[in-house]
Amino acid sequence: MSENMEPFILFREKARKLLESTFAKEMAKPTGLDISWTENGQVAVHRGPDQEAIDAYLLTFRFFIQGNESISFRNMEKSFRHGINDDDLFEKFKEAKGALNEFLDGDSHFNVNGMVSRRQLMDVFIYGDLSHANRQGKREHYKSWMNNEFMAELMRNEFKDIIGKTLIVIAHVDKLCKEAIERYGNT
Repeated sequence: MSENMEPFILFREKARKLLESTFAKEMAKPTGLDISWTENGQVAVHRGPDQEAIDAYLLTFRFFIQGNESISFRNMEKSFRHGINDDDLFEKFKEAKGALNEFLDGDSHFNVNGMVSRRQLMDVFIYGDLSHANRQGKREHYKSWMNNEFMAELMRNEFKDIIGKTLIVIAHVDKLCKEAIERYGNT
């Protein structure tokens, strides 16, 4: 198998790990957030993956979003364009990446000194708390957002939704990688 196939193979390995994760299994069920108030204050009940499942998922998820990884969406574009030189697969990949970017660059449900994009919310959660503690000031954003208990629960729920919807695109690109390997893996 040629060296050009390595990113496609690794993408498939990591995608399978995410698609078979507890997080993915829990996101396939009804998810959401129920908030109620009692004499003792707010009670939030999350339906869907718990924090341990999210933490485990993010360890692999970062391969797809960090630009220094060979299988990040940014670098896979190069693999589809130059690694296999297949216009059809390249266009399908660009379409999937474009849809993901459009989704992530869209507004979340939150206005905190301006509308917060889904990408910004995801980045603040990942790089301000879950995988790093202070990347580019994201820790300060995260802490300020978490100061409002009601908003914090809603943001946690939207974060799960964002990374869950991103998995749909990862699954689609996984199929494109499989097709690339089938077409060009033995050349």
